[in-house]
Amino acid sequence: MSDVSTLSPAFVVEDAAALSGTDLSRCILLVTAGSHQFSYVVLDPLNNLFICLKSYQYGSSPGKEMFPEMLARCIGGDELLHAAFGEIRLGLDEPVHTLVPRAYFQPGRRRDYLSFLFGERPELAVRHDLLTATDAVNVYGIDNRLLEQLKETFPGAKVIHTETAWLSSLLKEHGAETGKQLYLRILPQRLTLTLLEKDKLLYHQTFFFQHELDVVYHTLQVCREYGLDPAAAAVRIGGEVAADAKVCRELAACLPRMGWLDRPSGFHYGEPFSRYPAHHFYSQLALAVCG
Repeated sequence: MSDVSTLSPAFVVEDAAALSGTDLSRCILLVTAGSHQFSYVVLDPLNNLFICLKSYQYGSSPGKEMFPEMLARCIGGDELLHAAFGEIRLGLDEPVHTLVPRAYFQPGRRRDYLSFLFGERPELAVRHDLLTATDAVNVYGIDNRLLEQLKETFPGAKVIHTETAWLSSLLKEHGAETGKQLYLRILPQRLTLTLLEKDKLLYHQTFFFQHELDVVYHTLQVCREYGLDPAAAAVRIGGEVAADAKVCRELAACLPRMGWLDRPSGFHYGEPFSRYPAHHFYSQLALAVCG
């Protein structure tokens, strides 16, 4: 975890040769910003090549008063972020969101969908993304001041929610697989559970947790609700979590077929990406499918 006073990157992937030889004005900058991290990826669309990734992690919930200062430090000290990119996509990685069936979605009631689950939050800007790969709309909220800061920092950026990118990529990558597939996105004190059956989204929910066994409980509960045998269930994990982390050991004891998400296919990854496990950075890279 990075010291808040320095905010040096927790993860760095950089293909120096490709970076120095690439015209950044044709590249796409993929930014992920949330209460636990700030990350960015540089994609060269001409060669479909990811050439750089940096991730600054500053805890599970530093507080919205600290977030602007930390964001400013991340961006101010990183010269690459001040280049003139051809396109910028901004992924908002905040937990205040819900999926609404498209048939029942009313744009004028977006705030009501969130208020029902999270209470009245007048400080939030409420937005929505259409999930074109499934029959749902992702409604989400972000603090107005933080959104304005991000939009000022990255003017002209296409703004989406990270769960939109996560779901869009999973459906594209795994929609042809047979049987039910359960996916876990593990963040600091936050868990996202997604269940697919071919190209059909059966379940998607975000939980907060304090202990590793909370993750096991929520996962097994989804298995029970949807008739999955934990001993045979196909489960894949994504997130910047080590394979020998306690939460993964606890899950493996109950889910012997547990495996890892691979990087999104259809792209090229330079050698520096091999220094990290393939299940790392899936959500950041998934922004590339949301053109």
